[in-house]
Amino acid sequence: IRSALGVDRNLCNEVVPTGAQACEKLGKHWVDKPNAGYSGTPMWKLALERAQREQQEASAPSVKIPEGFKPVDKGQSEWYYSEKRQVFWRSSDGQMYVWDADVQKYALSHEAQ
Repeated sequence: IRSALGVDRNLCNEVVPTGAQACEKLGKHWVDKPNAGYSGTPMWKLALERAQREQQEASAPSVKIPEGFKPVDKGQSEWYYSEKRQVFWRSSDGQMYVWDADVQKYALSHEAQ
């Protein structure tokens, strides 16, 4: 009988969202944002900071690492170690150090003359 009468217009006035759609507010979903996934920092500012950083690194004096010394850490460490000589070398001051286990810090090493 219902198919003969047609669609009831009172039932079709309201669109019911799904559960996921009901939880999302209009304009609050991250896909709807124009810069989704970006920090908001302008690209020109990032490029300027990178250029300044590269210029600063290029102007910094390069330090020649003594032969046989390897970095203590894989990152940007100022400490280098020589297995052969059993001493540490600090790139910031160019001095040789030994590890003092009693006080748990580096001690300046003096070369014999």
